[in-house]
Amino acid sequence: PDPARAAAIAAEARGNPFFVSELSRFVTADVEPAAASLAASAGDTVASLDQLLRDRACRLPPEPRRLLHVVAIAGQPLARAVAARAAFGDEGGDEPGAVALLRRERLVRARGDGAQGEALLPYHDRVREAVVAGLGEEEARALHLCLGSALEAAPATEPEWLVYHFQRGGDGPRVARYALAASAAAQAALAYHQAARLCQVALESGALSAADELSCRARLADALAAAGRPREAGAAYLALAAREDPAGALQRRRQAARQLMAGGYPDEGFAVLRQLLAAARLPLSPRPLRIAVSILLHMLLLRLRGRERFRERAEAEVAPLALLRIDTCEAVSSIAATDPMLSGYFLVLGLWLALRAGEPRRLAHALSGESHMRAGM
Repeated sequence: PDPARAAAIAAEARGNPFFVSELSRFVTADVEPAAASLAASAGDTVASLDQLLRDRACRLPPEPRRLLHVVAIAGQPLARAVAARAAFGDEGGDEPGAVALLRRERLVRARGDGAQGEALLPYHDRVREAVVAGLGEEEARALHLCLGSALEAAPATEPEWLVYHFQRGGDGPRVARYALAASAAAQAALAYHQAARLCQVALESGALSAADELSCRARLADALAAAGRPREAGAAYLALAAREDPAGALQRRRQAARQLMAGGYPDEGFAVLRQLLAAARLPLSPRPLRIAVSILLHMLLLRLRGRERFRERAEAEVAPLALLRIDTCEAVSSIAATDPMLSGYFLVLGLWLALRAGEPRRLAHALSGESHMRAGM
C-alpha cells in the first residue's frame, strides 16, 4: 500500500524477482531497521539488500553459516565434498542438513547430479558479495587457507586455483610451489601472458629457493618475449643477467638486446649492446660512413684470405675472449631488421674472427649468416 516503499524495493532489487520477494517479506515483517533503510532516499538504499543478506547469514546456525562462508569465498562452483572438508574439517559435520537449510533459505544452490557429483555455489552473485563483504580480514584469511588445504587434498585440482586461495591466505611457500607449477602448465599450453603473471606471483611470494627463483625468472623472461612484450622481456633478461655466472649473463644480455632492438626500443637496446661490445673489446662507431668502410675492408680481407683456409680447433683450444667476441658479433648481427648496415658489419667481422678461431660450430653459424646477407643484397 506504500508506493514510495514499493519503488524503493524495486530499485534496490534491480529487477530481480527473488530480491523483490525477499525485501518485501523483510519489510512487511515490521523489521524497523530494514523499513527505515528502504524508505530512505535512492542513494541511501543501495546497501539495504546487502545488509539484509548479511543479517540472514548471521542468524544461521553455526554449521550452515560456516558452509555458506566457504561457498561464498570459493569464487566458483565448489564440489560438495571439498566444501564440507573446508567447512567442518576431518571430523565432519551435518553437511546434508546444512546444505538443505541453505538451499531452503535460497542462499546456496547446487549444480550437477547426485550428492557426490554436485557442486555448490551462492544462490546469486549478490549473495556472495554480501557474505564476503561481511567477513573480517582474519576470518577471510583463515577460510582461504582451509579451502586451499581442502582443494589440495582433492584430486585434479588446478594449481592456479590453489595459488588464488593460498595467496589470499598468506601461505607464501605453497603460493610459490603452485604458482611455479601453474606457470609451467600455462607456458606449455602457449598461454604466455598467464605464464608471465604466475611467474610474477611466484617471485612476489618471497618463498622461492635460489635455484627455483633463477628458473622462474628465466621462464618469466621467455614468456614475456613469446607474449610480444619486448620491453618487459628485455628488463627481465637483464634482471636475470645480474644473477647468473659471466657466461650466462652474456647470453641474457644478448637476449635483452635482441628484444629491445627488434621491439622498437633502439636507445635502450644500444645501451645494452654497448655493454656487450665493451666486454668483448669490440669497437662500435655510430657513423654510417665508417661502418660502410669497415664492411668493405673486411669483405676485401675475406676475399684475399679465402673462406676455405682455416685450422679447425676444439672450443677448449680457443681463447675465451676470442669466443666471446665471435658470440657478441653473432648477437649484434641479429638486429638486421632494425639496422641492416650495422648488422652487416658485425656479420663480416664475426666471420673474419670465426675463420681465425677455427671453432666449427661458430664458423658454421658465421658462414650461414653471411649467406643470408648475400641473399638479401
